[in-house]
Amino acid sequence: MYPGLCVGRAGMSGLQTLAMRQRLFKLLNSKITSSVVKSVQRSLVLLTIVVLAACSKEPEVELEPAVFSVATDEGMFISADYKGKVIYLDFWASWCGPCRESFPWMNKMRAKYQDKGLEIIAVTLDQDKDLARLFAEEFNAEFTIGFDSDGSVADQFGVRGLPSSVIITRDGKLLESHTGFNQTQAVEFEAALVKALET
Repeated sequence: MYPGLCVGRAGMSGLQTLAMRQRLFKLLNSKITSSVVKSVQRSLVLLTIVVLAACSKEPEVELEPAVFSVATDEGMFISADYKGKVIYLDFWASWCGPCRESFPWMNKMRAKYQDKGLEIIAVTLDQDKDLARLFAEEFNAEFTIGFDSDGSVADQFGVRGLPSSVIITRDGKLLESHTGFNQTQAVEFEAALVKALET
């Protein structure tokens, strides 16, 4: 809005901004003998208040739509049919080492948050569907398995490594995307899920 005037959020807290406004209002109402100085000062104070109000607001970020469909053993999974739910979309393959850690974690997340509106679909990039099914059976996958052997859905979401995951909001917008999986990331991913489910 006004280049150079906004103070970063790390530089000025909400309490500091409020204190600044209170001091400015006091200054605005103070007695000044010169009417010309008073008029100029009033204008500067009002301008500063407007700038502070603009700087204290969180920037609004427009999320991109995330609509997709993928084949499963039960038919087509169409994301638009799950509006009102948070979708955790995972991309994996039977030869993916970290995926052996992410599958048990996804089972845990499903059990923990399904009642709160979480839907998990794990989309394999395996060419051989039987290998994918065996992998899912080995880890007792309790979520939907999708098949993307031509990589079209993965390309849609810009997947560059496995596993990769995407969180889609209740209104079908892309909230976050991640690559890789380890126990540290698991904590971060769950926090992101909780945030999405509370929205």
